[in-house]
Parts: sequence; C-alpha cells; structure tokens
Amino acid sequence: MVAPNDLFCFLVLAVGTMASLFAFFWARRLKSGDLQLRDEWDYELASIVSSGCAASGEFDVESPSATVLLEQLERQLAHPRNVADSPWTKSPAHRGGMSVLRVGDNGLSLSGRALTIGDGFVQLAPGSRPGTLRIRYALAVPSARFLATLGQFWALVPGLLASVVVPALVFLYVSGSPNPAVSVQSAQVFQAFHLVWEPYLFISLASSRIRHCGRHLEILIATVAYEAARGKHAPSG
Repeated sequence: MVAPNDLFCFLVLAVGTMASLFAFFWARRLKSGDLQLRDEWDYELASIVSSGCAASGEFDVESPSATVLLEQLERQLAHPRNVADSPWTKSPAHRGGMSVLRVGDNGLSLSGRALTIGDGFVQLAPGSRPGTLRIRYALAVPSARFLATLGQFWALVPGLLASVVVPALVFLYVSGSPNPAVSVQSAQVFQAFHLVWEPYLFISLASSRIRHCGRHLEILIATVAYEAARGKHAPSG
C-alpha cells in the first residue's frame, strides 16, 4: 500500500512534469507558426505566419472597390492617432510609427517602427458574395516571442527541476523518516507547484498580445471598409 507521503511526491512529480512540458510545447507552437496554411495564401502572408508569433486571419467586408479600400486603409494605418491608441504601442513615452507601402492593386505591406509589431501584409481578393472583398492578413508580433521564450525557460529550468528534484529529495530524505514530525513535512512538496504555473503567465501574455494586435488590425480594416462603402473618407495623417 502506498503511503500518503509517497503519494504526495508521485502526484507532484507526475502533474508538475506534465504541466511544465505542456507549457514548453505551447510556447513552441506559438513560435513555430501555423503549419497548415491555406493553399490560396500568397507567399507574403505565408512567410509571416510561418515565422511564428504572428496574428493572421481572413474575413469578408463590404466595399465599393479594392482601390478605394486600399487608399483609405493606407491613410488610417499611417495615422499617428491609430498607432498611439492601439495595443501596438509599447508605452505612452515610447511611441513609434508605421511604414505602409502599397503592393500592386490588391495588397499593402506594413512595418512597425519601435512598436510591439513588426512586418505585416494585407491582401484583398474577391469575396464570397457580390460586392464584397475577402481580406487576408498576417502581422508579426516579435514582442510576444520574448515572452514565449521566457515561459519556455521557466518551464524547463525552475518548473521542471522543481517538479522532479523536489519530490525526489522529499521521497528520499523526508517521507521515509522514522520521525513522524519530519515525515509529515512531506506535504510541503506541494510548494513546488508555485514554480510550475508561472510559465503559463508569460505564455498567456504572449498569446494575448498576438490576439489583441491582430484584433486591432481587423477592427481597423472593418471600420475603413464600412466608411469606404458609404462614401466617407478617412482623415489624412
């Protein structure tokens, strides 16, 4: 029969090790990018997504023409207000800017300067219904890579070591002690979980930053498309 003290050690060893490894591979997936890209996506989009830590997506919008939408979108992306009030800004005291380059008649290339985002690409294609355009975008978020890497380091070094070494030491030198006052201290092995959950904090922040940066671009594109479809003009920078 397994003693309760030994059970504590086995539980921390099993759960802590699985939690640390899961956090490590979750961060690795964020950094490795989407391995199942759509066949119709162009090289510009696929290269950004495959580099990892990138927001991407596609959706349909109502717009009179791709030319009008691109003109309005180019103005809005370069507008200082839209950059300053976005999750792309590092801090109020450390604001950057945006470089936007028109690519042919159906795309925009963008790059953040001193922002949390890097290179991005927005592509326009015919939508699924008449009078609509299909928007495809990819936006690199290199600032999330640092958080994901920090989470991986924490998962492997403090987290995994605590999950393996601490239960082993407790099992060898504490739980088997003939002194009941010492043996009961085996329950303190649960303190190892304080080092196991913290990688999820960093990796969750990285995932959240990628999601929020992409969501802001989606809202900006949808707003520009709505105004362009109704003949409104975005303000110039």
